[in-house]
Amino acid sequence: MVVDNKIVGERMEFLRENMGVSQKNLAEYLDISQPYLSQIAAGKRPMSLTILDKLCALFGCSEQYLLGLDDSFHPKSYAFRSKKIDVADLKCIASINKLYKNLKYLHKKQKELGG
Repeated sequence: MVVDNKIVGERMEFLRENMGVSQKNLAEYLDISQPYLSQIAAGKRPMSLTILDKLCALFGCSEQYLLGLDDSFHPKSYAFRSKKIDVADLKCIASINKLYKNLKYLHKKQKELGG
């Protein structure tokens, strides 16, 4: 499995822009500097597993999608009353996405068990 950092950066930027999140706020949410985030976005630096996990939670995508190993992604849409999304909002969105992913998994397992 070879990961192309350029694809990873492009997908991260697409998702960030689609959500309307600034690089500054995303860097703060990820606990990294904005220049480091810019290098990831440009495909010049790889991201850590911690960053990968946080991004997937925030954007509601799989690790395989963000790493460019799978092209299937069905984004969830959000309606915000404010155009300004801050870091606390990003943390809430990530938590909600994790809950959704876990509930979806449990529902799938329940169906498999005949429930």
